[in-house]
Amino acid sequence: MSVPQTAAILVGLVALGGCGRGNAVISPAVVLEGDLEPLQSALTYHTPEYHVRLRQVLMKKAPDDSVLQFLVMPSFAPETLLSLHRVGQGYEVVVISPKEQIWYSKVSVGEIECIEARKSLPSATAEQMCVVWKKMLLRTRYTEAAPTTLDGVAYAFLLSEQGLGDWGGRSSNPRPGTRPDVLAQIGEDVIAYVRADAASEQALLTKVGSALAQLEASLAK
Repeated sequence: MSVPQTAAILVGLVALGGCGRGNAVISPAVVLEGDLEPLQSALTYHTPEYHVRLRQVLMKKAPDDSVLQFLVMPSFAPETLLSLHRVGQGYEVVVISPKEQIWYSKVSVGEIECIEARKSLPSATAEQMCVVWKKMLLRTRYTEAAPTTLDGVAYAFLLSEQGLGDWGGRSSNPRPGTRPDVLAQIGEDVIAYVRADAASEQALLTKVGSALAQLEASLAK
């Protein structure tokens, strides 16, 4: 995903965010509900400069050919960007986080240091993530639900597909057990997988695979 293509999306990211997420596993019998919301634009959000800084600090360090991205924006902790891209015949995930939260940082973007980790991801998992991301983004819509609280965690889900361009959706403090919540947990678990030691990798991949299968089944209904 090139920086110029992504700029229009990222300049509208909502800056909510800092509570942690639980590790509850949703039963396959549960019928999932809920959809992503459209990303806010610079015309509607009151701090578009924050989103420009997100792009300058995180997006410019991500692979230009990213096919899928997941951005975590907590209220009181550093942001994290996950980027999935192809490497040869396989896939690699790159996770980038600043050492200090971009939202509160007073230094120039060039002075914000980042921590980067990367790891190959099984092709089956990577391709299923792309399928589920696309299906969720195709359902992105406005709702008449009550406004979200200002503190917590906000997520942005981005997808780039040749011939279709760049798509984006968001969710702020998704209700446990909803489709946006499960999608966000998948992203969080892939981040954990990239940062995990070898002994923990398979358990995380199994958890991600189960959640992807459950979410895809829900989207097929």
